[in-house]
Amino acid sequence: MSHKWTSVAFETLSDRAMDLVQELIHKYPWVFSHDNMNVPLRVFSQRLHNQSHFINGCAYTAWILPQRARLPTGTNPLLQSFRAANCEQVFDFADVLYGNLEADDRMEAFNEHYVLRTLLNSPDFTGYPHRSDPLFNRPPLFISFPVVLKT
Repeated sequence: MSHKWTSVAFETLSDRAMDLVQELIHKYPWVFSHDNMNVPLRVFSQRLHNQSHFINGCAYTAWILPQRARLPTGTNPLLQSFRAANCEQVFDFADVLYGNLEADDRMEAFNEHYVLRTLLNSPDFTGYPHRSDPLFNRPPLFISFPVVLKT
């Protein structure tokens, strides 16, 4: 295969993929994610026409969602009116930082259990004699917890 044939094939595949993405964006809900990218092009023999390059760019991914993910019409104006009505409401920032102490204690216990379970399930701990110790049991689940709303 020649370089020309390969270039034309990649261009054709890219064009078809872009056409498909554009078609799906018009039919289904979608979300874009993007990030910066850096592509170093290195050469090993420096000549005037053969220099190293460092290309900076931005790469996007189009996530096509199922039809059931589409929001009902009028969602955006409803959100805007909710924000306008509640933007003046003052809340205690300490609640955001520190949260509910009881819930934090439950999360800490669960996180400790999760880390210990991950370690005990690893191949390095297969011979550990105290694997079935009650100390390693899952912490109790608390389904309901009080929600305090400040007005």
